[in-house]
Amino acid sequence: MRKLVCAAAVWAALTQWASAGCIQVDSDNPQIIARVWVNARPMGARLISGSNVSVISRQASERAGVTPWIEHPRGHISWIGAQPMEDWIGTFDTLSIGSETISHVPLIIADLYR
Repeated sequence: MRKLVCAAAVWAALTQWASAGCIQVDSDNPQIIARVWVNARPMGARLISGSNVSVISRQASERAGVTPWIEHPRGHISWIGAQPMEDWIGTFDTLSIGSETISHVPLIIADLYR
């Protein structure tokens, strides 16, 4: 029952964001692309429903003014079939999509496009 309730909540949010023009879904290329604001800066985001982590690229993190690698590296993150890459945890003041805003958001930061 809990998974069904969670899935319904996610579907309701996606429907709301789609009607507000915040997300795009392409049936030929099944991805959910969203317009988000990180620390009040607009960015594109890919929403992956099966992921248990939230990751932001190092470049996007820099644009949002969060640079934890200057002080200390964290560790390494691995993706399926990919080489491990350095990652850090950064806390972002705000993350917004549509009319919803989350404050003090911890995100994994990695060089996703190196």
